[in-house]
Amino acid sequence: MPFVSQSPVSISSKTPIGIVTSGLKLGGTTTFLINLGKEFRKRGLQLPLICLSDENEMSEDLTESGILLSCIDSKRLIYEDRLSKAHRIMRDYSPRIVISALGHASFEFLRIVPSCIGRYAMIQTDESGVYQALRDFVPWLDGIIGVSSQIVAELGKQPEFSSIKKIAIPYGIDFGEEQSIKERCLDGPLQLIYVGRLIEEQKRVSRLLELAKGLQQAGIPFDLHIIGSGPEEGLFRNPEAESLGINWHGSLPNGEIREHLMQTHLFVLLSDYEGLPLALLEAMGEGVVPVVSDLPSGISEVVDDDSGVRLPIGDISKAVERIAYLDKNRTSMNSMGEAARLKAHSQFSAALMADRYLDLLAEWPTGSVWCPSPSVSPPMAFTNNPLFREPWRVLRRSLKMLGNTFLRWGR
Repeated sequence: MPFVSQSPVSISSKTPIGIVTSGLKLGGTTTFLINLGKEFRKRGLQLPLICLSDENEMSEDLTESGILLSCIDSKRLIYEDRLSKAHRIMRDYSPRIVISALGHASFEFLRIVPSCIGRYAMIQTDESGVYQALRDFVPWLDGIIGVSSQIVAELGKQPEFSSIKKIAIPYGIDFGEEQSIKERCLDGPLQLIYVGRLIEEQKRVSRLLELAKGLQQAGIPFDLHIIGSGPEEGLFRNPEAESLGINWHGSLPNGEIREHLMQTHLFVLLSDYEGLPLALLEAMGEGVVPVVSDLPSGISEVVDDDSGVRLPIGDISKAVERIAYLDKNRTSMNSMGEAARLKAHSQFSAALMADRYLDLLAEWPTGSVWCPSPSVSPPMAFTNNPLFREPWRVLRRSLKMLGNTFLRWGR
């Protein structure tokens, strides 16, 4: 059933929600923020976003979506001073809710947010290390947002989170105007695509090479398009990969990715674990049939037998078998693509996602006051480390400034 907001929420500020993140590499977090920013802009709202580092690959896309982006220079400021500066920036916007969207540092920021402001941590991956990292911050949480029901269910099993409200808010995509998708060509090589970080941990991108070899051995004409960057991109940037029918495109703006999706038959994701992959929703929204690992997280909540193919984790032979079937039955494949499109548009739109986030405001009254920047305690991971206390902070600041001076001289 599509989500419907039960009651309108009173919004007295144009910046009711603020978001903090540790970094903004190309990936699910930036795509989520772009879609939420676009939907907020449609409603006359703005979304303040503070990045606690200068690690930002998508600044142009983020600002074009209407997001109020602030990046804090990690080369010039020590860790605690970056948190203090982030507090000053967020205080000027005075949101009623702050969400830590990614990374340990964003959890740390919630410790200095006033208790009269809603403090929510966002969990985007069903992975034990993420749950472990969040446990230390329970005293400063008013709620945890999971991007899938599976994540919320997993949180419910862990006693450390028993007293914390847990909310499932799936991702949503700004699909643009509703329109039917033109059927893919029934002739020519099968077009496959992977969109995401090129990493072996979690994504297991080496399986894409195995898949290409299996399809080639099975005599299936295909092109496999790889969009993304990361430490494993060398796997796809060599003559051997090209001979396997692999085309590496690097990182692309969202608009160009959509153009590729509109020409593609199958979206391939062979991960070991996920939350709710935004690239999957984007592909389904363009009528691309997903061929994905059968994971108990968000994937199983999105992909069913009518709209895609779920595979045993790591079973490349099964992937080749199912893709060969779809290649021979392209009319049925196009029907699956239309079912995928309808499901994505009806259940995973940016409008529904924004409704869910704005519904959180009902518990947080207007007029809450942000206090001046508080003293920043030593980070949870370094509570007993004297370097994170005065007077050693002064020394670290001095060394940071000295290092920057040497860098300027060396230019």
